[in-house]
Amino acid sequence: MSGHVDGVGEILSIAPVGRYVEIWIKAPVQLAKYLAEKARARWMV
Repeated sequence: MSGHVDGVGEILSIAPVGRYVEIWIKAPVQLAKYLAEKARARWMV
Protein backbone atom coordinates (compact mmCIF):
# COMPACT_ATOMS: atom_id res chain seq x y z
CA MET A 1 0.00 0.00 0.00
CA SER A 2 1.05 3.58 -0.44
CA GLY A 3 -0.26 6.97 0.49
CA HIS A 4 -0.49 9.01 3.66
CA VAL A 5 -1.46 7.97 7.20
CA ASP A 6 -4.91 9.04 8.41
CA GLY A 7 -4.76 7.06 11.65
CA VAL A 8 -3.36 4.01 13.38
CA GLY A 9 -5.27 0.79 13.94
CA GLU A 10 -4.78 -2.05 16.41
CA ILE A 11 -4.49 -5.66 15.26
CA LEU A 12 -7.01 -7.63 17.33
CA SER A 13 -6.40 -11.07 15.88
CA ILE A 14 -4.71 -13.00 13.09
CA ALA A 15 -6.06 -16.48 12.33
CA PRO A 16 -5.57 -18.99 9.52
CA VAL A 17 -8.75 -19.74 7.56
CA GLY A 18 -8.05 -22.52 5.09
CA ARG A 19 -5.43 -21.25 2.66
CA TYR A 20 -5.94 -17.65 3.79
CA VAL A 21 -5.39 -15.53 6.89
CA GLU A 22 -8.15 -13.51 8.58
CA ILE A 23 -7.00 -10.28 10.24
CA TRP A 24 -9.30 -8.21 12.50
CA ILE A 25 -8.25 -4.58 12.96
CA LYS A 26 -9.73 -1.98 15.33
CA ALA A 27 -9.64 1.52 13.85
CA PRO A 28 -10.34 4.94 15.39
CA VAL A 29 -14.02 5.95 15.19
CA GLN A 30 -13.01 9.13 13.31
CA LEU A 31 -12.04 6.92 10.35
CA ALA A 32 -15.30 4.95 10.25
CA LYS A 33 -16.70 6.95 7.32
CA TYR A 34 -13.69 5.90 5.21
CA LEU A 35 -13.91 2.16 5.97
CA ALA A 36 -15.98 -0.48 4.21
CA GLU A 37 -18.30 -2.44 6.52
CA LYS A 38 -17.10 -5.66 4.96
CA ALA A 39 -13.95 -5.76 2.92
CA ARG A 40 -11.92 -8.72 1.77
CA ALA A 41 -8.34 -8.90 0.62
CA ARG A 42 -6.86 -12.34 -0.02
CA TRP A 43 -3.29 -13.47 -0.03
CA MET A 44 -2.25 -17.07 -0.54
CA VAL A 45 -0.46 -18.58 2.48
